[in-house]
Amino acid sequence: MDKNVFPIEHKYTVTVSDLRKTAYFGLVRESNKAFLAMFVILAFALVYGIAVYSGLTQANMLIFFIAGAYLIWGLIKFAGAEKRVRLNLKAEGNTIGMETKLTVSKDDMRFEIGGHKIDNRYVIKNLAAVFELAALYMVYLDGEHMFIVPKRGLDDGQKDALRGLLRARLGNRFWTRFEKKQ
Repeated sequence: MDKNVFPIEHKYTVTVSDLRKTAYFGLVRESNKAFLAMFVILAFALVYGIAVYSGLTQANMLIFFIAGAYLIWGLIKFAGAEKRVRLNLKAEGNTIGMETKLTVSKDDMRFEIGGHKIDNRYVIKNLAAVFELAALYMVYLDGEHMFIVPKRGLDDGQKDALRGLLRARLGNRFWTRFEKKQ
């Protein structure tokens, strides 16, 4: 962890696209095995349908019924995620589109959102969890409250320093795809 990078100051605005990414990440994370099964079954049904259409085999309608059921299940789950996005946009205290300033020191994170007069400081080691996605961080204060921190505007050195700091302070409560597990 590069100590010369801190404090990191990052001004950003959370967009609807950022909110949608977090909703879909949460959806797939909570049901990842079921979604994997859905995609495998849909791919198999597609190949099977091509084989039936080509005359290579006779149709077994049970395969299409199961694939259809998984497809409907997946569509219902995705519709639920979109509904949660819409509800968040209508919620009181919504910070989408408001400028936020994040200041990260070696021990804490400070979030300032002028539109809501929010100026809160959180000790990093006390955070519930942080997930690093390709385009953003999801900083969980507890099981229900989260700050979305887009990576737009952070340079590679800041991203690496932040990743190292979060890994050191949070241990297995920090999840990322961008570093090798040891």
